[in-house]
Amino acid sequence: MDDLTGLNSLHSAPQPVMASSPRKSPGPRRPISQALDVTGDQLEIELKPERQIGLDTKRPMPSRFSESPLRRWLKRIHSQINQQCSIEILKVTHLCQRDKDNFIDGWITQYKRGDEILGSDLVLQGWLVGRDSQAVMIQVMHGSDLVLETPVNISRPDVLKVVPCYSSACKFGYQVVLNIERLPAQSELLLYSIFQDGRRIPTGSIYYYKYGS
Repeated sequence: MDDLTGLNSLHSAPQPVMASSPRKSPGPRRPISQALDVTGDQLEIELKPERQIGLDTKRPMPSRFSESPLRRWLKRIHSQINQQCSIEILKVTHLCQRDKDNFIDGWITQYKRGDEILGSDLVLQGWLVGRDSQAVMIQVMHGSDLVLETPVNISRPDVLKVVPCYSSACKFGYQVVLNIERLPAQSELLLYSIFQDGRRIPTGSIYYYKYGS
């Protein structure tokens, strides 16, 4: 508006009159965009910066700061100072769906990437359906070390609806609580299915980061 006022005053200012020549007409006013030697689009961007190309103020720009090592380090120091412990789930893999030779289907149901858990307990929960026979045990490994075993003995009527070829007496679910206080701050837990015939098949994994003690 100040620019427009200044231009109006410039156009309307009286011009000095020379005795030897008649007063000249200022002529038609030019548009403000021409007077400033910019295009209309440039003028709109100058006056309304939120409409610049590539900038959408209604949608926040994506950020990967939540995954940065610096953020995790700062949060870990904060947790140690406050004597708190929490766990961030970095990645969950589901191998049952890829291995069609040994499984019909399966899923680790409790967590997904980005979940945060207060405390040092992980609830390992899921279900699986074997191809030729049903798994009877889940092993949880940390590297080559066996952390714990839990039976596959929880009824899952919802799963039975998907695989009606199995008897209603079959158990497809498992659930166990694992305390990772003594495990490394950042590591991966590997899940294996143990079948009745002794087969030991990779089932999935949970990659986590632990804050605090």
